[in-house]
Amino acid sequence: MTNEAVLEKKSYQQLWLRVILTFVSQFGSGLFSFSLALFIYNQIKSSISFGINMIAGPIAIVILTPFIGKIIDACSHKKVVVIAQLASILSIMFFIIFFSRFSDLDLLIFSFVIVMCLKVTDEFVLLTLFASSINFVQESHQTKLRAYQQIAADISQAIAPLIGGALFALVSFGIISGIELFSEILSLVIVFLLNFKLIQSPIETEEGTTVDENKFLPTVKWLFKQKYLRSLVILSSVVNACDTIFYIVPPLIVLSIFKLDQIYYSVVSATMIVGQLLSGFIVAKRGDQEKPLSLLMILSFVTTALMIFLGVSGTFTPPTGFSLLVVALFLIPFLESFYNIPLQVWYVKEVPAKMQGKVFSFTGAVMMGTSPIATLIYSALYDIKRVNLVTLNLIIVAVVVAIKFAILVYYKFIKKLDFADAKINP
Repeated sequence: MTNEAVLEKKSYQQLWLRVILTFVSQFGSGLFSFSLALFIYNQIKSSISFGINMIAGPIAIVILTPFIGKIIDACSHKKVVVIAQLASILSIMFFIIFFSRFSDLDLLIFSFVIVMCLKVTDEFVLLTLFASSINFVQESHQTKLRAYQQIAADISQAIAPLIGGALFALVSFGIISGIELFSEILSLVIVFLLNFKLIQSPIETEEGTTVDENKFLPTVKWLFKQKYLRSLVILSSVVNACDTIFYIVPPLIVLSIFKLDQIYYSVVSATMIVGQLLSGFIVAKRGDQEKPLSLLMILSFVTTALMIFLGVSGTFTPPTGFSLLVVALFLIPFLESFYNIPLQVWYVKEVPAKMQGKVFSFTGAVMMGTSPIATLIYSALYDIKRVNLVTLNLIIVAVVVAIKFAILVYYKFIKKLDFADAKINP
């Protein structure tokens, strides 16, 4: 067997180890997060328990963004991931030992602190692994890696709440926490099996990146000098804020407007995951594309147009309206994967390896930070009682679609950016 064949075999082995790691870690986290929300709700009878993950994560990550990126870029990636995994294991062990000693507000505060710790360690792991992607597998396997990771994440996202709900009704919360502890330990074992230097990164010469790679602010200044990267971050931030409405509108239409049973909402949620799964398989089979972002703008316009059905579907009777909602929620995630997965691959290939930690932590914080703000705005708007809910939903969705169209039109026709030719400049 030739050296090239051996390397390709090892690359595939690494690919599947990363996919398994994605499933194990996200399934454990999803199971624990869902069960923790139920546990706290049963203890204090407050819906704030369901917002802990959405609030704790962005707060911790935004505060620590400069330090996370700097540490990732300055230290051995494998050591960073191992230490972060050990911190997660210790946090869960600490929670298991002490959670039964708290009640009411003290339990909420204790859980909030633990979740923040877990979110920070998860961010270290996710960003470090993302920054190491170019070293894990061959360049020709990058798209397959991202696609299969999305599939693994979608499957874990689908089954974690189902299994979490069933286990919560059958066993003690301590046992569920123990399952999360086991998943963290198993994740650590998989990390030890990974070769973080299988593929050597190209050596960057002085003609390459000129920024001081050891400082955060120069990295941010460098980022904003990058026409395409800067535009993608701003565009993604606005789009993420608009797309947050996907978490609010479906349950509102199904349960409050159509007044259907929970099973129908489960069908709607499953529809989105099925769309992502199907497109993930297609993208994986297609492999790398010469111009990975060539479909970004056209598909963004199409998916934005489909968002109109989130408002229009509520104006119909349940059979027709529900069908429109299901079709829209299948097509939107299905089409988005055809540019989201290539976009992630583009980031890995284009951003200089020695800067990826700082760049990804900063851009992730900026893009993630808009979602909780948007959630608060949407929640406040949907609490307006003077307007009929169907009309209110139609108006809010129309405004969101208009904002999303505006940002797309700005970059496509005013700035005249062709993301198909997107590159990082030295």
